[in-house]
Amino acid sequence: MIRSVLSLSGALLLLFLAVHPAAAQSVELTAKEVHLYPSGMKVLFSVPYAEKIQAELPGAFDGQSVRLLPPDGMTVNAFSVVEQPRSQWVPPALSTLDGVIREKKSEITALTGKIAAIDQSTKLFAGPFPQNIAAQEVPQYVEAIRQAREKLETERSTLVLSLEERKKELQVLQAEYAARTPQEGDKSLVVNAEVSGKGDLLLEAWTTAVEWAPQYKMNLRSETGEIAATLQAKASQRTGLSFDVPLHFHTVQPSESVEPPYLPPLVADFYDPAPGRSMASYSMEVQSRAPVAMSAKAAPEIVQTATDMSVQGAGVLPGDGLPVEITLGSFTLKGKTQILSIPLLSDDAWITATVAALPEPLLPGTVLLSVDGSASGTTRIQEYGAGMELEMAFGKMPLVVATKKPVVPKEGSSWMGKGRTQDGYVIELTNGTNGKQTVTLKDRLPLPAQEKIAVEVTTLEPKPKEQDKENILTWEFEMAPGEKKTVEVLYRVTYPGDKTLIME
Repeated sequence: MIRSVLSLSGALLLLFLAVHPAAAQSVELTAKEVHLYPSGMKVLFSVPYAEKIQAELPGAFDGQSVRLLPPDGMTVNAFSVVEQPRSQWVPPALSTLDGVIREKKSEITALTGKIAAIDQSTKLFAGPFPQNIAAQEVPQYVEAIRQAREKLETERSTLVLSLEERKKELQVLQAEYAARTPQEGDKSLVVNAEVSGKGDLLLEAWTTAVEWAPQYKMNLRSETGEIAATLQAKASQRTGLSFDVPLHFHTVQPSESVEPPYLPPLVADFYDPAPGRSMASYSMEVQSRAPVAMSAKAAPEIVQTATDMSVQGAGVLPGDGLPVEITLGSFTLKGKTQILSIPLLSDDAWITATVAALPEPLLPGTVLLSVDGSASGTTRIQEYGAGMELEMAFGKMPLVVATKKPVVPKEGSSWMGKGRTQDGYVIELTNGTNGKQTVTLKDRLPLPAQEKIAVEVTTLEPKPKEQDKENILTWEFEMAPGEKKTVEVLYRVTYPGDKTLIME
């Protein structure tokens, strides 16, 4: 069945005219460049010139996406893509593994043959004694037969063990081959074309047999605040073809259909309280009077921003589905480190870094974190534009510990009467490292959500460096090795006595 048709001058035209295979010249397609998207891959192949062309693509490509891109001065007179079954195809990406499997099968065949030969020889020992053997020679003859048979049985047992081992190895190799076999590996796309004019053509084809995502490796130098970063593309594809050409990694999926944006009018009308007619159904009826705008297909996993961001890389992208990491570039960010303690969330402090203004954009993806060369965790970032502020936590510092204990229990003496309550806490912060540290401590006071709720601070020692509009308190301490700091906070909350106070 013809799956794609290209017209004169490169525009689509339903010609449905296939070139006769016998008249066409079979050509080898050579990959020129590859574009990877969040859920697809576009490959540009170079096609050697011939008046009648026939080429073959793996079935993992979408036949409807295949098109010829002729140079100026060339005309495509006929073009078709026909899907057909294909058997015994060894994908180039699996040729090495296929060779190992064939070698293993040869070993199994040889071992099976040796075992069969031994079995045949063993049957000869079951025959009658030779007629010309003397009676006194019988014991010696029997002993010789026994030794020969024992030797063959021992050899057979060794061969059987080797045969079973080879069979198990073959099963593992075949399972691996099946797992790495391209999508639609039992099909192929046969491309036929007739052209007039001179020059080499390009052929474009699309496949969904691919995955890729950006991945950063970031190492924070705790003393300087510098972040050494490397951007990688973690990618895999199962077309059966391996690509060692320029690779372009995109973060935005091309839209299959784009419609002009439409802003529907804001309709003001009277609600007609007709029997059986609800406000919700009336609202839906009003909305249905306006045309509905078609939305573009959203890109999965990767966050789509206003503009597409792509990065070019170089490396081999195998076609057997095995994931590879392709380095796209390295850079250094100048940041400011901070040891941040929030005892409400964790006893252990965090080590964070802040970059005031990014010198270049960051793609959305996974970040493998390390501090001074030691792995510290994994996180994920969204897309950042150049000039934006980046704040990241690089992991926990278990030697900088804060414990928070209530000063007034939530029952008993904490309740001072209807419409009035008292509470508080003490935080003990310890620097357990062997070096001097600057530690930022954060906690909070109640934030009134109503004007009739009042918060009075009775004890706040030491005074915080900052108290923001959300009543988040921030202290900053210079701490020597082994030093401890204590923070005490007490407060009263008053509210109308006929109300129930909730703090969450």
